[in-house]
Amino acid sequence: MYDHVTLLEDLSTEMILEIFDYLAPHHLLNAFENLNSRFLSIITQHTLCLPESSKMSCQTYEYYMTNILPKYGSQFASFCFSEAHAVGSITAFLCTINSNLFSVLATSLRIITIVDITRQTFQSLIDHFHHFPHVHTLLIRLHNPTTYGHHDNQWNYLFDTFYLSSILKTMPQLRSLSMHQELNYADPPSLLNFNTTNFSIARHIYKLRIGVCSYQFLVSFLNGGHVPELQYLHVTIRDSSG
Repeated sequence: MYDHVTLLEDLSTEMILEIFDYLAPHHLLNAFENLNSRFLSIITQHTLCLPESSKMSCQTYEYYMTNILPKYGSQFASFCFSEAHAVGSITAFLCTINSNLFSVLATSLRIITIVDITRQTFQSLIDHFHHFPHVHTLLIRLHNPTTYGHHDNQWNYLFDTFYLSSILKTMPQLRSLSMHQELNYADPPSLLNFNTTNFSIARHIYKLRIGVCSYQFLVSFLNGGHVPELQYLHVTIRDSSG
């Protein structure tokens, strides 16, 4: 007859780690950090990921900044930046976080996801990308029709490719880049004037996904040899010739 496990602490460490994978870090730490020494030891070995599904408030972001990241920042493999439920939180995060904390995050962070933020906040994030030299995957999704509960037109005259040059220059180590933007206008601006000769050579990118760009831009970008190791490409072509 097999013994039946009736207590959580009777589970194997491997099983507990699998359970921890389903919990956002702040929920995990609130529930188990002070439970006992065994669970604390398991937590300190666990890779932490802040999922994009977390509907974090400004207070939760502040909690991460002041309590979680200083202690566990070196364990974060992925981090999601979103202001869908916390307007202004990313700006406050970037203004308050110190250089030591950036260096702690930089040791482990591999994946960054950006969802529903303003153009100004996005530019601020780009300016800080150099703090994360080991990030190999960048995922960007902008859904401007519902941002902050009303129509946000800050992105209406920008294609995903507008910021491609800055991203490739700031994060030359990227291996996978996905940029998706929902557009709300019938007559998108032309990309014919984009000078792809100024683009950095992304020597490590093998996977590239661009939500919308023009045929002319795509041909110019690829023919220029900017992504020599590219193996996977997913692009929505939209005629912007006029």
